[in-house]
Amino acid sequence: MADRLVAINTAQPQGEQLPVEVRTELAEVAGDLTATVEAAVLPAATAAANTVTPGIAAAYIEALAPQVVPDAAQPETHDRIQLGDALGPPYLRNVDAVSAVTTEIAAQLPTAIGDAVPTAVSAAVSDAVPTAVDAELSTAVPAAINAAVAAGTLPPTSLSGIAAAALSARMTVRPTIARRTLMEALIYDLMVGGVWEKLDGLYVLASHDEQAAKLNWLGAGMQDLTSVNAPVFQADRGFTGDGATNYLDTNSLASGLALYKNNDATMGVYARTTVADSAQMDIGVTGAWINVNTAPGNIAIRAHQSTSALSVSNGGDPTGLFVWSRDATNVYIYKDGALLSTQAANTSTLPGANMTILKGDVNYSTRQISAAFFGRRLTNGEHSALNTALAAYLTGLGAAV
Repeated sequence: MADRLVAINTAQPQGEQLPVEVRTELAEVAGDLTATVEAAVLPAATAAANTVTPGIAAAYIEALAPQVVPDAAQPETHDRIQLGDALGPPYLRNVDAVSAVTTEIAAQLPTAIGDAVPTAVSAAVSDAVPTAVDAELSTAVPAAINAAVAAGTLPPTSLSGIAAAALSARMTVRPTIARRTLMEALIYDLMVGGVWEKLDGLYVLASHDEQAAKLNWLGAGMQDLTSVNAPVFQADRGFTGDGATNYLDTNSLASGLALYKNNDATMGVYARTTVADSAQMDIGVTGAWINVNTAPGNIAIRAHQSTSALSVSNGGDPTGLFVWSRDATNVYIYKDGALLSTQAANTSTLPGANMTILKGDVNYSTRQISAAFFGRRLTNGEHSALNTALAAYLTGLGAAV
């Protein structure tokens, strides 16, 4: 696997290849895997052959033994082997029996080896590979990648491929090749657009499987979602709340996030369905949330300001991408990547409460949410890039609105 990745990557145009240091570490992984498999095959095949041949030979032992009869013509000098109705040369073994043994061994041996070798290889790989390649996979490869990133020698296509592969590996139900292509394209577009590195959490709820939909695309163990009171999941569409008790918990305190800060923050959701309701909240935490469609047809938000909620018309389209960003003095409200309003706002302390989806503060949502995210403040260009990338992914699934 690793050597194939290296070979494919080496064939890419200059500037799109993995740095040689990363390829070297991946080649080390391939070498360890190859050595492990080779070391398991020969003993397993030998053991399988040794199991088969004695059993077959035992069944033919009498036929294989010399069948000696007196030679009436010359009883004092020769004994001969009975071969059917004729006498063969002296002490000639039963050729028919030997042939039968050979034939049966040839028939049984491939099956025996075919059963034994995969089992032995699987056991060897599962036992040896975590030990043999742990240094490369857990330390050397990431270190080489990080060094390449720091040096600016790792192209976005390589980064997005690595991130998509890692994300796919975390999914219990692995994505198809077509879906994996969409995943990698979304990650690549967010990286090139400057968005990826600014997010603490990115949840693409429109996924093929509920477990996959709860993963934070930014990395293993980083704020993966937990369902509370069973919000309804629909494949390739997202989660829908009941407006009363169910929601998705990020299991992370807003005050403990690495990038999201009270005066440097972004929060957003992609809503596929909606209902006008001023009491609903689609994402948020105490003091910061989004309601994509209030009763008057506005977007209402709080962004850690001590003043009342801010609002702006949703333009009569209460579905799509709704985001706010803020800095130390202003809050910026966006719809589908376009800036709708800039409003002055002070800042308040981040709360010690978990970020949630289909809920914000103490209010819940009945809408279907296809994606949600939070992190540092995004620029106008980054908001546009985010909208374009996410729309392309959802269009590929048939989920865009």
